[in-house]
Amino acid sequence: MRSRDRSGDASGEPAERRRGSRFDPLDTLQEREKKSGRGRPPPRRGVEALVDPSVERHAALVVGALPAHVEVLLDSEARPGATRDDVRVARVHPALVASLGSPLVVGDRVEVARPSDASEQLWAVGCLPRRSSLARPAVEREKQAQPIVANAGVLWVVVAQGQPPLRPGLVDRFFVAASAGGLSFALLATKADLPAEPESRRWLDFYESLGVTVARTSAVSGDGLAAVRTQMAGQFGVLVGQSGVGKSSLVRALLPGQPIAVAEVSAATGKGRHTTTVTRYYGLPEGGAVVDTPGLRELGLWGAERPHLDAAFPDVTQAAAECRFDDCRHDREPGCAVREAPSVAPERLASWRKLSEEIDERLRSGFGRPGGPGGR
Repeated sequence: MRSRDRSGDASGEPAERRRGSRFDPLDTLQEREKKSGRGRPPPRRGVEALVDPSVERHAALVVGALPAHVEVLLDSEARPGATRDDVRVARVHPALVASLGSPLVVGDRVEVARPSDASEQLWAVGCLPRRSSLARPAVEREKQAQPIVANAGVLWVVVAQGQPPLRPGLVDRFFVAASAGGLSFALLATKADLPAEPESRRWLDFYESLGVTVARTSAVSGDGLAAVRTQMAGQFGVLVGQSGVGKSSLVRALLPGQPIAVAEVSAATGKGRHTTTVTRYYGLPEGGAVVDTPGLRELGLWGAERPHLDAAFPDVTQAAAECRFDDCRHDREPGCAVREAPSVAPERLASWRKLSEEIDERLRSGFGRPGGPGGR
């Protein structure tokens, strides 16, 4: 009797040569690789899993931002003085946030597309590099940046001629942050219809003597409003300042008819009340745009280095040229020309020292420095 081979049947024919449902003459090595998945293209991941690369993408500007979605104006539909009716909503793909290292913010230039399933929902799937960025250390993660606005050209630091009182230390901080983020800076003094506080007037005159643009206006009387419109026309500007200085009132005066809430300064504390709770973009009829931000009482520095400090303190920088030591801290060093300079007020030098120490501390740790950990 012919023995039965374990690999064949009673006839001795190998099992792989048998005909029938268990044998396919085309079952070559290539076919087996395809069946096992090795011959298939790798699966799409991230954005490509949702939106096919061949799907048309549209350029857009972010005008409102929350973690999961953004409000955008499509470039193809852009026009001066765009309103809420022109805004589209797009969801933000997590892969995009991961690639950026931070959420999208107002001012970001993005690409939006519709999913491959042809649904009506827009998705933000790409973002152009930021030309400028006003940022601060993240509240919960100080070793990461928290952008506030992207791609703006000028930072308008809004102060009141009366209440709340002008805080020169905070103004200096805003100027350094603007320089570090690639923005120019200027001062905008509101409430010009009210008597100016002597200290506020003194500091406004001082900053103007340094070459800083200082615009004075009143949202109530309209004084100086035409000049502010002219200065803002065609620019992408950002309004920052303490609560209660009149940022939202100014925007309402620039854009009559817009539903913009305002609030009075607290009579009990003399401090402003938060009216704007999220960053808002407003297109100007004359062209350009302005962004209203929530009131800030403090602003941690991010990405600031010595040249940015010099840009905000030209008076200190000029006097420091006569110091005995190149790395003079203007503290106890002998031959310090800054301490002896009549042009540098004690408050001004104290502000410089405080910001200088903060910058040095961040540079030592490597955080908040371009190229350092978390320093995007």
